Amino acid sequence: CHGAVRAPADARAGLLAMLLRRMGGVLKLRDSKLLMFRAEQDDVDALRRLLPDADPLVQLPDDGNGALRLQTMCHGAVTWQRLEELERAGAQGLMVLTVERSLA
Repeated sequence: CHGAVRAPADARAGLLAMLLRRMGGVLKLRDSKLLMFRAEQDDVDALRRLLPDADPLVQLPDDGNGALRLQTMCHGAVTWQRLEELERAGAQGLMVLTVERSLA
């Protein structure tokens, strides 16, 4: 029978930590999508409620047209139905992007 597994105490420890971080990132992002859209300030709370499995909304710099530019990482399915619900709640110009890599 083998004893407890111990992390290496030499130079391999840093490499192991880096590998585990990268593997964790890949597993977390496997079904994640970056959602980007514009919305009026008055619609943000309703949109946030429609994104319970998403990271907090991030506001991007203003493009001068009055609407907020927002993005979030969704960790659940981003279906057509969900996009249509977001659009009815005020999201404009919805874009769903596949995330290949991310360091959290």
